[in-house]
Amino acid sequence: MESSMHWSEAWARAATASWRPRLGQTVRHRQRADIISQHAVMIGVTATVVLAAVVAFMTGLGGVFQQSLTDIRTQVPGSH
Repeated sequence: MESSMHWSEAWARAATASWRPRLGQTVRHRQRADIISQHAVMIGVTATVVLAAVVAFMTGLGGVFQQSLTDIRTQVPGSH
């Protein structure tokens, strides 16, 4: 059984006809999925390591500030 093309499909095909050569080139030059996955994993690992370093630095800095505040409290009369 043969069916005719819907008018919207015909319009879409006609409208995108000039794009097809460029889209074909783009599709042929896509990166493989495993390469993209490797990039995503490296970005995730890098973000995790950087975040851990920032948290460790801020935790250490917080300890320094806490110690400084304790030292200041002992020097100010009436702050106990």
